[in-house]
Amino acid sequence: MLTQNIDQSWPTILSSGVESPWIVRTCWYCGIVFSLFAVLTAAQQSIRLHRMSTHRDAWRNIRLFMGAKYRDEEGVVRIRPRRFQVFGWQASIMFLTFSVLTMVLGMCLLVWTATIKGPLQTGGWWSNNAKLAVTWSSVTVATIIVFLFAQISLTMREDVKT
Repeated sequence: MLTQNIDQSWPTILSSGVESPWIVRTCWYCGIVFSLFAVLTAAQQSIRLHRMSTHRDAWRNIRLFMGAKYRDEEGVVRIRPRRFQVFGWQASIMFLTFSVLTMVLGMCLLVWTATIKGPLQTGGWWSNNAKLAVTWSSVTVATIIVFLFAQISLTMREDVKT
C-alpha cells in the first residue's frame, strides 16, 4: 500500500501516454535532497555567525576563525581566508545550485519525453507536446543565458586598490 502511494506521488505516465524515464524522478528526488541540505547548511551558518557576532570582539574573532595568519613580502602579518573555510561557507550555495540544475534537467527530460510519441501521431510530430517542449526550452535557455551573464558581470571589476 505504501509503495503504491509513493509511485503515484510522481506521475510516471505523461499526458501523451508515454512513460517517463526513471531518470526524471531521480533528478527530482536529488533536487529535493540538495535543496533540503542547502536550507539546513544556510541555517547552521546563520546561527553560527549570529553566535559569533555577539562577542565584544566579533569582527576580529570572525576573521581569525575564517582565516589564517601569514606574512606577506614586506613581512607584515596578514589574515587570508583558508580554502576549506571558503568551501564550507559556499556549501549552501553549491547545494542550491545543484538542486536547480537537477530539477531543471528532470523537467527537460520530462517535457521532451512527451514528444517521443509525436512522429507516430496522425497529426505529425508538431503536436501540442512538441510546442510545449520548444517553448519551455526557449524560455529555459534564455533564463540560463541571463543568469550566466549576471554571474559573469558580478565577477568582472576594474583594477581597484583597497
